[in-house]
Amino acid sequence: MHLFRNFLCSFILVMILSGNVRGCDVCGSFIGIHPGDKKAYIGMFYRYVSFSGSNTTNSAFFPDGSMRIGHSDHNGSNANSSKEFEVYRAVEWRARYYFHPRVELSVIAPYVFNSAYESDTRTKNSGLGDLSTFLGWQLIDEASTGKFKHRLLLGTGVKWASGNINQKVNEERLPILLQPGTGSTDIIFFANYQLGIDNWSWNVLPTYKCNGKNRFEEQVSNSVTFFQA
Repeated sequence: MHLFRNFLCSFILVMILSGNVRGCDVCGSFIGIHPGDKKAYIGMFYRYVSFSGSNTTNSAFFPDGSMRIGHSDHNGSNANSSKEFEVYRAVEWRARYYFHPRVELSVIAPYVFNSAYESDTRTKNSGLGDLSTFLGWQLIDEASTGKFKHRLLLGTGVKWASGNINQKVNEERLPILLQPGTGSTDIIFFANYQLGIDNWSWNVLPTYKCNGKNRFEEQVSNSVTFFQA
């Protein structure tokens, strides 16, 4: 067991130091430590993401001089104007239930608020997003034995095509990123490793998301997200 433990810690450390980190623009899921450890719960989570050009001036969302992350527009061109931005907000209802001390089921139901300002036109859209369900198995659970305490949770999940993907403004369908849902059923794989030594602790959560296509033949690229604390 000690050999496996040392190998596992070394492997995770090498992944962090040697790999590139990639992330999805507006989507992601967090499965990690929460205050009611090993207890069923229902809660609410607020998410806020923004994209734009460079320094902010006369923005309705940000103070003057603040910096925001730049990204390409929906046609692949660079977005450099500080007057063009996109804001993605979501209120998520989250629940977790334990079938067994080592087996957990999590559910995430979001209500999204999307907005964009481009070419002097502001577009807003909101609605119920895609429902996600996750099933996790605690492969290692040594959280209360000795000075060295650690856990390893492995799991998989599904993001269901439950959100609206055909909302329109002036009879014109909005871009896929401004729709409440994606219209595709996606598969998610994750691992959550938690390590504690005396008063020192570490939590790492890599997630891989494999995305399908919707009925408009649109598809969000597969993504890798990485969280550590």
